[in-house]
Amino acid sequence: MCPMRGGMHEIEVKLPFESAAAARERVERLGARLARPRHFEDNLVLDRVHDRLVAAGVLLRLRRAGGRAVLTLKLPVGGDHRHKVREEHETAVDDADAALEILRGLGFSTVYRYQKHRTVFRLGDLTLCLDETPIGCFLELEGSPDEIDGAAARLGFAPEQYVRENYRELQERAARERGVEASDMLIEAGGELP
Repeated sequence: MCPMRGGMHEIEVKLPFESAAAARERVERLGARLARPRHFEDNLVLDRVHDRLVAAGVLLRLRRAGGRAVLTLKLPVGGDHRHKVREEHETAVDDADAALEILRGLGFSTVYRYQKHRTVFRLGDLTLCLDETPIGCFLELEGSPDEIDGAAARLGFAPEQYVRENYRELQERAARERGVEASDMLIEAGGELP
């Protein structure tokens, strides 16, 4: 999980890389330090049949990683932003299965599941999350706008190359380009990318 920056607001962008090795090399050249080794994440996006959250730009997610679970609510922030800006609230969950049953009892169901391998780095106050997914490798930069822009420039990226879509939106776009139906984004059995 990438820690929040600046209180209740999450400010981030994703940068596409052709491989995890290429991203890791450039991150290390920046002088970033490893904050959390590579680990597997399983994410459930929850919504209701009536009064849909996703349609309102709201995300409710239960993430499991390394024996821990976190429940996250992300809300849209008005205005035009060069970065992805969301209001974020999250809390650790002691029992992910019980939390999921509570949410189901309130009318929520899993509408999307996505998995990835994530490695977390820190560079000053900036968090860099290297995400290896079935649809590609992305480096997520989270921090202040100036920190994000400075690190992105040092990594060779201009603001017009920033990816602000979430993984579901990216997967749906990839599916459309291939002419197939988008479904859950899962890593094959054995935990490694295809």
